[in-house]
This record gives sequence, C-alpha cells and structure tokens, in this order.
Amino acid sequence: MKRQRVGTPGGVKLRALRERAGQTQLWVELEAELGTGYLQRIESGRVIQPVRATLERILTALEAGYSERREVLESFGYTVVTLLPTESEVAWACEICQRELHDVPFPAYVLDCRHHLIAWNHYVPFLFGVSPSDAALGGLAHQSLLEAWFGDSSPLASLLTEPDTFFPALIRLCAMRYSCFTWNRGTKW
Repeated sequence: MKRQRVGTPGGVKLRALRERAGQTQLWVELEAELGTGYLQRIESGRVIQPVRATLERILTALEAGYSERREVLESFGYTVVTLLPTESEVAWACEICQRELHDVPFPAYVLDCRHHLIAWNHYVPFLFGVSPSDAALGGLAHQSLLEAWFGDSSPLASLLTEPDTFFPALIRLCAMRYSCFTWNRGTKW
C-alpha cells in the first residue's frame, strides 16, 4: 500500500492561500513562471524547501499580504525582514490613535518601530518634566525614546528615582517586545 503525503506546514499554508485566492495551480505556475506541476509538488510536500525567490514569485502571483507572506515564508524556514514604516504610515498611525490617547486619564504615548515618540496625550509633558506648551516635548518628539533615556545628554534620566531598577526593566521590555522583528542591516532603532 502506497503512503500518501499530507504535505509540509508550508505547503499546506500555501495551498490554503491559493484556494482562498480562488486560483488553480496551473494559473499560479504560469504567473510565477514555474514549471508545470512544481506548485503541486510544493503543496504536497515533495519539495521540502523551495528556493526563496520561487516562493516570493508564488506569493506575488497570489497578491499575498504582508502577514500571509510572513507566515508562508517562515513555515518554509525563511526569515522575514520587517520594513520600517514610511512617513505616510507613521502619519496614519498618529491620526488613528488620537481619540484613544486623549480618552485615557493618564500619560499615554505611541512609539513607532524605531522607538521614536510619534504621538502623545496632554499628560505626557508632565510625565517627562517639560512645559505643556512645548510642542516638541523638550526635543523628544520624533526622536528615539531609548536614546532619550540612555543618551549622554539624556533629558529623562534625571527624572528617575530608581534608575538601577528602571533601566534593566526597560531593556528587558524592549528585548521581549522587539524580538519578533528582523531589521535590515544598518537600521538604527
């Protein structure tokens, strides 16, 4: 009796993505410039780890979104680079969070992927010890908040009463929060 393969996790995810897109294997093979039957071999598990460029062409043909691409590529063992947000994406994030920021009764702010302070509510100037009328929050706006805490001319470090407790906790938090991201080389957080 011949055993039938059920596929690899990546092949199963790729098949589900293709079926959700309503495309046939042949159509995807033509769009991605693959040989006939190659996608079937990937989906069935006969090709354990296709070349990344091949997967990228398949995902492009399927018009896969970022999270779908990430899921499929990671299931085949590839690392996915997370691109930094564009200026328009940062502006969109600032706009969309304004109501929530101003509805909370405590200091709240938003950091982008590089730890840059991009939005805040009216309590934050008091938290950081700057004048409420200072639109740039003492130079902290759109700057790395980590640099503001750890930099040589740190405006925030003097506000701490227990720096020996705060700094290690901040480092652990950042390490945990950003461990899922893979950045392009040379990117400054």
